[in-house]
Amino acid sequence: MHRHLIIDKTNISKSEVVERGLTGNIFPPRTTRHFFPFRKIDDMDISLTELKKSNPVDVKHFIEDVTVQEEIAHNEGFIHEIDQEIDEIINYMYEARSVKEYLKYQVEMMNKHI
Repeated sequence: MHRHLIIDKTNISKSEVVERGLTGNIFPPRTTRHFFPFRKIDDMDISLTELKKSNPVDVKHFIEDVTVQEEIAHNEGFIHEIDQEIDEIINYMYEARSVKEYLKYQVEMMNKHI
């Protein structure tokens, strides 16, 4: 549901994620919410022995400059969005269950007339 609610471009490619990570032009907080149109394991099979230790890297520029109050407000909005998603899932489950029962009834009625 989140992917359909945001106004901006929703098709994020793996290459865009990699490029943004390498250049430091990262997505704003919660842009992707970890919904990617590719599986996390695709082309990511790297053995720990292949990873090399290097010099420490300053990552301060990746940290969003927000107040605690702004983060609280953002998280409260996220909680509200999750509630909407849960409600939508529950509605879908009721609909699916209803369709299932209707189809079972149809099969039962058709079996009576065979």
